[in-house]
Amino acid sequence: MPGFSITFLLLPRERQTSDLILSLLDEPTETPGWKWSSRAPPLRIQLSSKTSTAVSATDKSKAPLKAPDPSAFTSAIERACKAIIRAEPEITRMDTVAGDGDCGLTLKGGATAVLQTIKENKVSGEDIVSSFIAISQVAEEQMGGTSGALFSWVPPLHPVHHQITEYLSSIFFSALAQGLRSSPTEAVDWSGALDSALNRLYTYTRARRPSRTLVDPLSTFIESFVSGKNLADAVCAAATVAEQTKDVEAKAGRSAYVESESLKKEKVTDPGAWGVKVILEALIQE
Repeated sequence: MPGFSITFLLLPRERQTSDLILSLLDEPTETPGWKWSSRAPPLRIQLSSKTSTAVSATDKSKAPLKAPDPSAFTSAIERACKAIIRAEPEITRMDTVAGDGDCGLTLKGGATAVLQTIKENKVSGEDIVSSFIAISQVAEEQMGGTSGALFSWVPPLHPVHHQITEYLSSIFFSALAQGLRSSPTEAVDWSGALDSALNRLYTYTRARRPSRTLVDPLSTFIESFVSGKNLADAVCAAATVAEQTKDVEAKAGRSAYVESESLKKEKVTDPGAWGVKVILEALIQE
């Protein structure tokens, strides 16, 4: 997947030794995987005060976007979190076969942290944009792995996602918040925001249905809902696709590193896809 890494090096206090190390780092190299060297000091990139002020003014100019039923909004998120916590053992079992065994605990950690944000009133139907930003921050700070990043936080209007290696949750919920914030009306445009979030997600991952990843049921749900299906039917379509991942060849994600014959023999569904199914089904339960 596209991305970058930053390495910090603590230089010796002695100036001559430090200069020698820096000069060696800038030396040309002929290794197969790294042929480039800038041989120049890094550029300083600053956000201009004009741009910063504009962003701040935009944020303050719109009143909080309130859910039609604030209590139902908060209750639905709470149900989803509790459902994920209950499903952790089964998701962990799936991931011991199809991954590295940590998917269930990763999702449980995120769900537990979101429940705490609800108690702190950081997630509330009174301001759904701020709620999704809070959830995306939880995904970035409390969840590891790909699912944490896919569901995590990208600062509005910031040109670079600063934790690209841990990557999808953060991106999705942040993009969902930005889609809702940019709505031209005061009404909650779920279809437009979900479609925008999915398209943002696609710029960060090559996973497309069918890929045996959480993208399979997530994209199915969004595309079904945007096409006009009601919420229950869209969730049903996503659940079916999640269950079908047990027969899909892994084209992305951790399962792509597992022997395909082993996955077919075990008939285990993708743990990330199952997690999405659990969340979506909990949202529509009363």
